[in-house]
Amino acid sequence: MQAGVQIEKSKLIGWIVTIATAIGIMCIPLSEAFTPQIRLFAMLSITVICIVAFDLMDVIIPSVLLPFAYYVFHVVPINIAYSPFTTETFWMILGAFVLTNALEECGILMRIAYWIIKTCGGTYNRTLYALYLVGLVLGIICFCGHYLLLISLTYGICKAMGFGKSKEGTLMMMVGGIAALNVKLFAYRPATMSIMVSQVQTVDPGFSVSFSDQMLYNFPSVLMALSFIWILTKMYKSSEFVLPGGKQYFEEEYRKLGKMSFTEKKALVLLIVLMGWIISEPFHHISANYSFMLLPWLCLAPGIRIGSSASIKKINLGIIFFVATCLGIGIVGTKLGFTQLIAGHLAEMLSGVGSTSFLYVLLLVGTLFNLILSPGAMMAVLPAPFAQLSLNLGMNPLPSLLTIIYSTDFVFLPHEVPAYLIMFGFGLMTMKDFIKLHLMKMVWFALLFGLVQIPYWHFFNIMMR
Repeated sequence: MQAGVQIEKSKLIGWIVTIATAIGIMCIPLSEAFTPQIRLFAMLSITVICIVAFDLMDVIIPSVLLPFAYYVFHVVPINIAYSPFTTETFWMILGAFVLTNALEECGILMRIAYWIIKTCGGTYNRTLYALYLVGLVLGIICFCGHYLLLISLTYGICKAMGFGKSKEGTLMMMVGGIAALNVKLFAYRPATMSIMVSQVQTVDPGFSVSFSDQMLYNFPSVLMALSFIWILTKMYKSSEFVLPGGKQYFEEEYRKLGKMSFTEKKALVLLIVLMGWIISEPFHHISANYSFMLLPWLCLAPGIRIGSSASIKKINLGIIFFVATCLGIGIVGTKLGFTQLIAGHLAEMLSGVGSTSFLYVLLLVGTLFNLILSPGAMMAVLPAPFAQLSLNLGMNPLPSLLTIIYSTDFVFLPHEVPAYLIMFGFGLMTMKDFIKLHLMKMVWFALLFGLVQIPYWHFFNIMMR
């Protein structure tokens, strides 16, 4: 009963903040730049973002109603309000979710994970690095849709090894979280990258980011993660930790999977075709987006059947519609001039700053936004204004976009990312340890961001236009 009362109190606070914010926006005086349509757009969009951020109702409800509200309140015509559903991006993201579900259903992802761990693991420390390698490989293969699988796998290892709420369990779960979520800094994730690219294209129509671009230009994030894991092993003196069962445990788990099934072999072939399509895009010039719009559905076709109808039924429609809503916020905002308005005010505040200072400001803004918004909502708000600001400063928008991706991992409270909340919910980490370790990671990554990542971008000459 007490928990129920507490939940109702949190919802009440969320509604109060949401309604007060909406009223506050509508009280802002109009001007030549801040038109009635822009004020309505800002009120409607931020209200929906607040509803999602405070989890006031199922995400699909505000996501479906927002484009309708844009049209009914005459913010934009209906063809613009619903334009996200006619973009490549929407259908590409839908296909990516189907593909990930099919690969998980057929068992190929778990087989790859256990094979890597049994091959590279053995001691406690080697298992930590093997976990990160699993996250890296699966993150690339299923475009960062592996995080729940990785977190569950890590928890399963801790339980099998008898690690409770201990140093061994805390460190293993921390590295599992890095393998599950930090990999998105390096591996291409269509569900988020496509949102941000579409936002940047509203101010720079020729802008694009390929599958290989993110892995090439954000490669230092892998070195940052590995170096941080090394720091943790020294801090915890984990070389002294005993791994009960050792390598034999993982070999036994892999043996239980049996021989690779015909379905798994078909999945492997499909992955090779998908990777080949993406990597060879510069030569055949057929958009990699089409691979996500076509191949995932072939997974379910007669004669292939890598997945079943369950792969479709598992799709979270709320997330799919929220992604479309995020796309719509950017499209409508740019159409009305809201993006340019925000960029203009930011330009006044940041006038005279260098490129490094500008990116650190963006990193800080993204970190603060993480506290109140979901990553998807944040990616609907930040890319276009900061891309416009980058252009105003004579910079390439690409480093700004990659910096926003960095900021999505600058978290120190479990609620900021649902997957971290699940990881914390397994009960192997105390809140004190969670906050301490993630603050340490933030500081380490922020330091190397300036010392390694920004010089790396300068080396590839992508900082300026």
